[in-house]
Amino acid sequence: MVTDLAIIVYTSILLGTLSHETVGVQNPLLLVGVYTFLELAVLGFGLIFAALTFRLKSFNLLSNLTQFVVIGLCGLFFPVSILGPLRVVSMAIPFTYFADMFRYAGYGGATLLDPILEFPLTLASALVGLFILGLGYFKATEKRAKQKGQIGTH
Repeated sequence: MVTDLAIIVYTSILLGTLSHETVGVQNPLLLVGVYTFLELAVLGFGLIFAALTFRLKSFNLLSNLTQFVVIGLCGLFFPVSILGPLRVVSMAIPFTYFADMFRYAGYGGATLLDPILEFPLTLASALVGLFILGLGYFKATEKRAKQKGQIGTH
């Protein structure tokens, strides 16, 4: 996490130097807080992904399906509001709220929900929805694979 934050600071300084523009963050404390919980969410998502890979035995198919769906629909590169009817699907992806909170903390952009509601929702999705669920699912899948003698095939 420290390395990632250092890269963000370095990139901001570099962009500011090269473009002669000021690169600022509206709410640095919120940005660091959201980023911290994003790390837990990504770890939990990775554990879910690893457990599914144990079961499906096909990393490439699972990776291709989830990568494009999650990145494409969570509003990472564009606001979710432009997705029209697919916005409903986007709202079900926890990473949508992280991207939204990053925009809000960075430059004060509009959020999908009221920030007072969206921030706790982001924290809950990170801790309960992804990290705790991912850890539990991975441990259960690993235990099942050990019992069936499948763990040696990975």
